[in-house]
Amino acid sequence: METLWQDLRYGARMLARNPGFTAVAVLTLALGIGANATIFSMVNAFFFRPLPVEDPGRLVVLATRDDHIEFPHGLSYRDYRDYRDMNEIFAGMALYTPAPVNMSEEGQPERNFVELVTGNYFEMLGVSAALGRTFTAEEDRGLGQHPVMVLGHGFWQSRFGGDPSIVGKIVHINDYPFTVLGVLPETFHGTEFLFDVPAYVPLMMMNEVQPGFNLDTEDREGHFFRAMGRLQPGVTVEGAAAAVNTMAARLGQEYPDTNEGVSLLVVPETRARPEASTADLMAPAMVAFMGMVSLVLLIACANLANLLLARATTRKKEMAVRQALGAGRFRIVRQLLTETLLLALLGGGVGLLIALWVTDMISAFANRFPIDAPIRFDFSLDARVFLFALVVAVVTGILAGILPAWRSASGDLHETLKEGGRSSGGAGRRRLRSAFVVAQVAVSLTLLICAGFFLQSLNNARTMDFGFRADNLLLVAADPSLQRYDQPRARRFFRDLIEHVEALPGVESATASSFVPFSGGGMRIAPVLPEGTDRTDEELPNVFYNVVGDNYFRTLGIPILQGRPFLRQEFDSSRGVVVVNQALARQLWPSEDPIGRRLSLSGREGPYLEVVGVARDGKYMFLAEDSRPMLYQPMSQDSIGETVLQIRTRTEPLSLVPAVRQEVQALDAAMPIFNINSMETHMRNGNALMPFRLAAILTGGFGSLGLVLATVGLYGVIAYSVNQRTHEIGIRMALGAQSRDIFRLVIGQGMLLTGIGVGLGLLLAFPLGQMLSGMLLGVNPADPVLFAAVAAFLTGVALLACYIPARRATRVDPLVALRYE
Repeated sequence: METLWQDLRYGARMLARNPGFTAVAVLTLALGIGANATIFSMVNAFFFRPLPVEDPGRLVVLATRDDHIEFPHGLSYRDYRDYRDMNEIFAGMALYTPAPVNMSEEGQPERNFVELVTGNYFEMLGVSAALGRTFTAEEDRGLGQHPVMVLGHGFWQSRFGGDPSIVGKIVHINDYPFTVLGVLPETFHGTEFLFDVPAYVPLMMMNEVQPGFNLDTEDREGHFFRAMGRLQPGVTVEGAAAAVNTMAARLGQEYPDTNEGVSLLVVPETRARPEASTADLMAPAMVAFMGMVSLVLLIACANLANLLLARATTRKKEMAVRQALGAGRFRIVRQLLTETLLLALLGGGVGLLIALWVTDMISAFANRFPIDAPIRFDFSLDARVFLFALVVAVVTGILAGILPAWRSASGDLHETLKEGGRSSGGAGRRRLRSAFVVAQVAVSLTLLICAGFFLQSLNNARTMDFGFRADNLLLVAADPSLQRYDQPRARRFFRDLIEHVEALPGVESATASSFVPFSGGGMRIAPVLPEGTDRTDEELPNVFYNVVGDNYFRTLGIPILQGRPFLRQEFDSSRGVVVVNQALARQLWPSEDPIGRRLSLSGREGPYLEVVGVARDGKYMFLAEDSRPMLYQPMSQDSIGETVLQIRTRTEPLSLVPAVRQEVQALDAAMPIFNINSMETHMRNGNALMPFRLAAILTGGFGSLGLVLATVGLYGVIAYSVNQRTHEIGIRMALGAQSRDIFRLVIGQGMLLTGIGVGLGLLLAFPLGQMLSGMLLGVNPADPVLFAAVAAFLTGVALLACYIPARRATRVDPLVALRYE
């Protein structure tokens, strides 16, 4: 231990004696370790950080799989009761679902969210109230009988100022009085990942919280609810999945009309973030980004190794003296590795500061999402991230330092003492430094090509045809159901609002719809039955549909290719009409004219709806989706809940917000409006473009960081080579070599290393592009233009890195160089 302490003290003195070398080495490592810690903090948040509840490792999320919806979705309340009673598998199970509400206190309306939960939700999680109490089993019985609520800690602080007397007070939800029972601990934010739940109410109050919903506790078709269970001790996830699917098969036999073909997905809670449907998507994406950022760390390792090799040459005499005094090779290697580990730990500390800064910036993206829900990004650094950074720093120090240390301890003692330390280190050491530079260039090129892939994807996403016009379009949402409007009154409200808004200066046209492309909700789904078909109910396709207002197609700029759009009088009549898109027309009537055909969304009993038009296909949920079947209904034919007013403007869209707000208040002063944004911002910061933007930002950052490190490494090697070859250059110039010859000599050395690195990088980038092809949009993963452009750019940067040392070499004075030691 005393020897280790001596090594540490000596290493610290040596680093302090060379502040320039220490600063460059620490910064190099900090960039690599900081980038890795940043990405790992995201991986940690998604996959490793447990919920702050009792024994979180036994929590699983359950989701339904069937032929009606293409991705896993929720459970019905009646099915939940059957699975909940499997006591040999589950120690507890709870349902929950978020709901938008109009929450008011002291007469001030505010659109907010609550989580509807079963009465055993907090008991199952093992979460107790910090103030007051949570729900009891009694509050899970009887529809509409227990108007009580529990507040989240953050909401209690922000909305009620942390009032300790809040328990027992009344808060109105949709004009219905709810009594506050308690406040939750500060650490608990709910089980909705990326969502900070403001308040909780019993699921049995759903009809009051969501007027018009009419919860039926015996209904097995309403797969509306998220489910989480706690496994019994000793029960595995695989065992639970087998057991619940045995139960699902039995329910399918007993209730074939609703449960036939239904199975359940059971995944650990940490794999169901942010949704159970993403369980198979998040892991590959995180692995890809961790792989790319690891390449940055590899470049940093190579840079540090080159710095250590260069420094080892200047310390050859010191090492030789140590050997002459009796120090063995292992002792010298240990001393040098100790110094390198000190550098790595310093780099890790600075890297954590960089990661803290970057994760704070990423978390700030929550405020840019085009929704008013309480989004919560928590990529904060915890013990796992600190341990990860420590391990990475130690491994980096060992990997970067072992070869230079071994080479420093393996020199010829007598030859070194005779030379007095003037040798450049020999051909072997020069080859090793050159190999590190080649590796840096190759990895940097690979990262830049990956960044090019995602930048091309982002550009394709921005310029692709969405099927509608996104420019000069203002979005304003309102939900009359939160004001307990009945359907006729809700329709009149939007009809009057559209008429008033269209009369505003600067407005070209206005409409409303239940769903906005690339939003997280409002899209409806139903099985479509063409009139006269002989298909069974199981064979009917499920189709998304949108409930729209007057002038919808004109306002959105969606072309009607056949037939016509809806007529104004069809929004006031009960005549059943629909507009279908091209994809649905092809699916239902592949070789026939769809105009005049009829279909039903309610089974064989109807009512049947006449197709009056065919709209052009568009993008609805994701940019990369294939043409999705879609139909449109006028507002007169379906229920109206949360609805988005869409306004085509002649001016900057957000400039009309005060005027639109005034028109809403003129119709109903208590009606809250929300999700106010332009369509372009909605797409840029939403699920249309945000995934591509984040991918482009991250990979572009990795690529730029790798390029900087590789350029510094190449510059360092060439500059050091020029310094070591000053004597040789002087001789060449004394023998008649011209400045241009020396310039070409130095540039040629750098370009040779760059060329080899570029060649290896191209070989690495091709298979990596194939691996990433599923994440790209309209990009050829073997695009020769992209490969050539990135290679040319990197070669140009490398040329600049070599230029300064080459110019310095041409200015060598032969008389000085011949005396050079």
